[in-house]
Amino acid sequence: MAISKLQLKGRVRQVKGGLERAAGKLTGSRKLQLKGSVDGAVGSVQVAAGKAKAKAKKVAKKPAKRALRG
Repeated sequence: MAISKLQLKGRVRQVKGGLERAAGKLTGSRKLQLKGSVDGAVGSVQVAAGKAKAKAKKVAKKPAKRALRG
């Protein structure tokens, strides 16, 4: 399955957040650590939203099954 733009943006943001957290820890900057944590969390939400959107598109393409056959 191909990765969507939203999922890609989320992955990039997760990596950015991890780097910010590490830099904050290295420099002792609590503010940078917190910013990294927030970016990482937002990235995770973007990835999850991208997966949900892809799943919804896949389900929408399937033909509806008939509930009653007669």
